[in-house]
Amino acid sequence: MASKHKSNISWSSILLTLLLIAAVASVIWVLSDIAKTIPPTSNTKEQIAKPTIISIDKLANTLISQFTSKNISQKDQKNTLQAVKNTLQHLQDTNNYQTLEKLQKLDLSGAINTLKTMVEVEEKPRNAAKIWVDIGNLQQLQSSQLALYAYKKASKLDDNNINAWNRLGHYYRQQQKFSLAENAYTHVLQSANKTTKALAYTNFGLLYQAQSQLDEAETAYLKALDINRIEKNTASLASNSENLAIIYKQKNNFEASEKYYLNALSHYETLQQSKQIANIQTSLASLYHKNNKLDDAKHYYQTALNIYLKEKNQRKIADIYSSLGIIHQQQNQASEAKVFFEKSLEINQALDSQQGIAEQYGNLGILYRSQKNLLKSESSHLKSLQIYQTLSHIEGVSQQQTNLGFLYQAWDQTDKACEYWKKSTETLSQTKNTNRIERIKILLEKYCLGTTTKDIEINPPN
Repeated sequence: MASKHKSNISWSSILLTLLLIAAVASVIWVLSDIAKTIPPTSNTKEQIAKPTIISIDKLANTLISQFTSKNISQKDQKNTLQAVKNTLQHLQDTNNYQTLEKLQKLDLSGAINTLKTMVEVEEKPRNAAKIWVDIGNLQQLQSSQLALYAYKKASKLDDNNINAWNRLGHYYRQQQKFSLAENAYTHVLQSANKTTKALAYTNFGLLYQAQSQLDEAETAYLKALDINRIEKNTASLASNSENLAIIYKQKNNFEASEKYYLNALSHYETLQQSKQIANIQTSLASLYHKNNKLDDAKHYYQTALNIYLKEKNQRKIADIYSSLGIIHQQQNQASEAKVFFEKSLEINQALDSQQGIAEQYGNLGILYRSQKNLLKSESSHLKSLQIYQTLSHIEGVSQQQTNLGFLYQAWDQTDKACEYWKKSTETLSQTKNTNRIERIKILLEKYCLGTTTKDIEINPPN
């Protein structure tokens, strides 16, 4: 009897267990079915798909090309490019794929708005400052005023944010607010990091150079270069060698300028930066041309030209054709000079570069005069003069008026020559080019009977 009772209990336990398992399975199935109807959250970093990142250099250059003004100077463009690269690297390092994806789609406003949303919820001032720097770097592509606001926000949130102070210094320097720029760069110089100190010295060099304080600029660049050598920073060695070469060229120190241009060229070749290599070769060619080392100038112009031809940089190609034309003309190779001037003219016409067109008509006018083809010379100079007048290009107008004076003198039309030389001095009176005014006054005294320097009213510019 007891055995039968135990058996009943055992079967009851098994049945109860089976019912419990079935119930649990039913609940799991229901919960699973409900879960399928709940959309996945998309605001976590883990769930944002990582985009395929093209190279940072390529994307930065694309953004610069797409959004910056074509009138921006080469140095300012270089600074903006580096700032954008820094931001892209920071976005990649912090896995900010959402902003990166918008930038790859060239959605600049969307990328900036994404960063602004992030900075609103960022609780740590130091991190918020970094985001504001990124916002400023991107806004710099379109609006320096909005960028200024972002950099100021960053510097107030974190007084030790070197990037913010560095960018503020660049802005103030470009606006010629030199005392504010100096204050910003001083914050950068206070950093204990040697690389940052070198950057600060470079910035001070740029600041002094903008104020034509060449000795102070030279000292600052040399200090930066000393640190660059210790740290073996090839990119900075290249750029600061180039900066010094420019300073020495301005100071008419040919040997020192040549030395630093060659140093810069060597460093850029190590970095395999073809654009910078071509730019330095062009600068070297110009230096040799200025110092009448014509064969050296031709060599470097030609090597730079080969790079620009590969890159299809029409503006640079046209400029080098013009320079090669002038050198060939100086070497009494008129036919070769004519070919180069005409090639440059053709490219400038295709680019609709009115100043470039005017320059080449002026060059051809001088060439035709040297060949005694006075009618063609007159036609070319008048075309050049008309374009410069349309452009309100005072120096260009004066130059062509002077050239027409030489032409009419060679044509035995002295009265007409004197007329154009007088016009040239009147045009130059609107500038500070006193050296050219003096040279034309000598021509008037020498060739124009009855004319003295007292007859020429030279009004200094306001």
